Amino acid sequence: MRLTGSDSGMNAPISDAGMGRIAREHGAVLRFAPAGTMRDLSSSDRLASPPSITLGTYANPEARAADFFHELGHCVNTSDTVIATMGNELRAWITGFEIASAAGVTFSTSEVARCFRELSSYLGTDASADDRLWHDAKGW
Repeated sequence: MRLTGSDSGMNAPISDAGMGRIAREHGAVLRFAPAGTMRDLSSSDRLASPPSITLGTYANPEARAADFFHELGHCVNTSDTVIATMGNELRAWITGFEIASAAGVTFSTSEVARCFRELSSYLGTDASADDRLWHDAKGW
């Protein structure tokens, strides 16, 4: 994962068309919630055929892009359980950031920090195997 090295934001905003193309390249469909709904929210349905991502309305385009890649990570990680756990969420963020990096999209350090603050909300929700994955990823 590459960061911009500053807090100046994404290296370049990614368009809806760009996100749609990347989703299709990974076998997913990108949908947009009606304007004014799902404020600062995203979701994915990896069990749909094809898997789908729905993006809501975001005030911050960098958060919107990061959340898109996170949801794409869920779509790509087909072996994850349906229940949101720390391990599933961690894999989705890592996979999403890897896909973003491969597409030339980088995020500010403050955006990556926001993503991992969201991830921390899942602490204590997992079975021991997912807790070990989290500790291994953190180097504990």
